[in-house]
Amino acid sequence: MAQVADSPAHSIDNLRCELQLITSPAEFAEAKTPWIEFLHRSSVLAGLFTDPRVMEHSICFDRGDIVVLGKVLKGDRLIAIVPLISQKTHATFTFGLVTLCRLALRSARLADFEFPTEEGFKSSEVFAAVADACAERRFPADLIFVESASACTDGKHTLASHMSNVQTTYTINILGSFDAYLQALAPRSRQKLKRTIRRFEEATRASMQIACLRRPAEMQTLHSELTHVRERSWHARVGSQHVPSIDYLASLAAHGWVRAYVLSVREQPVATVLGFQYRNTFYYEAPAYDQDWQEHSPGIVLLYYTLKDLFETDSPVRLDFGFGYGQYKQVFGTHEEDRGTIRIGTTRRGRLIAWSQRFLDVVFRVSKAALAWTGIPRVIKKRIRQGK
Repeated sequence: MAQVADSPAHSIDNLRCELQLITSPAEFAEAKTPWIEFLHRSSVLAGLFTDPRVMEHSICFDRGDIVVLGKVLKGDRLIAIVPLISQKTHATFTFGLVTLCRLALRSARLADFEFPTEEGFKSSEVFAAVADACAERRFPADLIFVESASACTDGKHTLASHMSNVQTTYTINILGSFDAYLQALAPRSRQKLKRTIRRFEEATRASMQIACLRRPAEMQTLHSELTHVRERSWHARVGSQHVPSIDYLASLAAHGWVRAYVLSVREQPVATVLGFQYRNTFYYEAPAYDQDWQEHSPGIVLLYYTLKDLFETDSPVRLDFGFGYGQYKQVFGTHEEDRGTIRIGTTRRGRLIAWSQRFLDVVFRVSKAALAWTGIPRVIKKRIRQGK
């Protein structure tokens, strides 16, 4: 395992960052055990996408991938590990759905801002130390990219200048009873939800089934049902939300992390949620439904029964709806947080790419607000979901 040693370990408010490069499966295997041990004693509630047993499915050392571990210390005490996967990729400059340009580069990616830290240390301060250390040395990437980072940074170690595409995300605290949670919803939302459930049950005439799939032996069935529903959903029309491989699902299920739900009518799946439960957080991922059932709101029905099961069986501490807009998230969520995308250039080329994309994000946001005023996007989205 190589240490990036072109300059002394970086220091920021008594935090030192040492960068460790991992360039082979053997080095990754050697680093994995202490990495997992630290992750389990950290104070971070979640962190699924920074677990090495998940990250290893995205790494291919034969094509030149490099794992960079940012080890942050206070004195001699390790207080955080920030893992990045440096890969050869493309910077895609977009304006809305239009691709303007693609440039080849090497970028280091962190899927989520929740990484293992010890109690009392803010992720923003820890990551600032890592980012500064990367920028000051010969780092094996032009760009550091974080898909979903908290926008609530404070003090002088703010990452706001590197952040774009900020949007409100929602979570649910799984506390108390399911009935108490329902009573806490807005009265109008609660009444509408009950009406939706009742109408769906009446339409299906007791032929409705809810299945929770968690065991490795169930992953082939899950893959088949996810594929069946996606092919009949609006996601297939726009080319989004691809189904993970059976091997990937089985490997995560072997650790007990998969918790997926399927809503079926007359033994045919009509809605699915690919959920993951990891360290007391349930990740609500990839919801989809068969468009032939759209008028019956199968996605909302499945969310209702998913929440009911989460409150009653093997309950996590919270449900995380993740990045991305959805009105149902606002209706069902109990807590909200602003999150955005971080792009930090570590080379002159990377800084140009990061600045250009942030500029395009601003232009897109202003244009989107102007179009929303006309009502056109709402009509187009409705037609896509209706399959027209």
